[in-house]
Amino acid sequence: MNRDRIFLIGLPGSGKSSLGKKISGNLHLPFFDLDQCIEKSESKSIPEIFSQSGENYFRQAETRELERVVSANKTLVLSTGGGTPCFNRNMDFMNNSGTTIYLDVPLEVLVDRLFISANQRPMFKGLNRASALEKISELKRLRLNFYQQATHTISGASITPEEILKSLI
Repeated sequence: MNRDRIFLIGLPGSGKSSLGKKISGNLHLPFFDLDQCIEKSESKSIPEIFSQSGENYFRQAETRELERVVSANKTLVLSTGGGTPCFNRNMDFMNNSGTTIYLDVPLEVLVDRLFISANQRPMFKGLNRASALEKISELKRLRLNFYQQATHTISGASITPEEILKSLI
């Protein structure tokens, strides 16, 4: 198993970015947030890319950036977008390039987190709690088959960096 490249996958609000930063520091590996990499390479925010060019264009840009970041870094911790594993054989690519970790957080906890950061989560903006729970439940239903292909799954309401590091041993 390749522990030099670690990919964090999961639904929006599962903690991929915040946990990724912490474990990259513990492992002394560079940290990348795929959405930030895409925004830098496209010179546009993710919502702008979606609204101006559509989801298909975004998913192609996402795959290109994923492959670019991985080929440029022998070691890394990468937090992916929630949908990254579900398109263009990205899950196979990540599994062949390193260790994938699915952060499986209860849906109610995700909704709580998404409401805290609603201004940063355009997909959930303007939704009430029931609608947000319905939307995140549907996302999980659609994406779970891909997430379950991860090398490791860590489940819980408050996953710690230590749990992730322990799974790598």
